[in-house]
Amino acid sequence: MQGRHTIHGFRTIASTVLNESRKWHPDVIELQLAHHESNKVRKATTEQSILMKGEK
Repeated sequence: MQGRHTIHGFRTIASTVLNESRKWHPDVIELQLAHHESNKVRKATTEQSILMKGEK
């Protein structure tokens, strides 16, 4: 369907543009674009491990 936009289309565009910019680590980009993590302990652990890696 031409002319119709979806949230997944915007997510794909954002992922492509951000990854091609090479300003952020791909894992950080995906974490930000991912669906909400409901497990608070897992979310904190995942965020901390990614932040500890630092920039690419």
